[in-house]
Amino acid sequence: MRIWALLLAIPAWAQVEVHLSYGILRDIVASQVFTEEGRKYVKGNKRDRCTFAYL
Repeated sequence: MRIWALLLAIPAWAQVEVHLSYGILRDIVASQVFTEEGRKYVKGNKRDRCTFAYL
C-alpha cells in the first residue's frame, strides 16, 4: 500500500493529518477482507454444498 510507505517516510516529529473518505476505506477493507470472488466465508467454503455462510 503506497500510503503506508509515504507515512513511514515522514519524520517522527512531523504532524500529519490524513483525510480518508468512506469510499477509500470501503475499497481498502473490501480488497483485504473479501478475497474469494468478493466473498468472505465465515463458515465452511465454496466447496461445502449448502453448508457455508459468507458475507
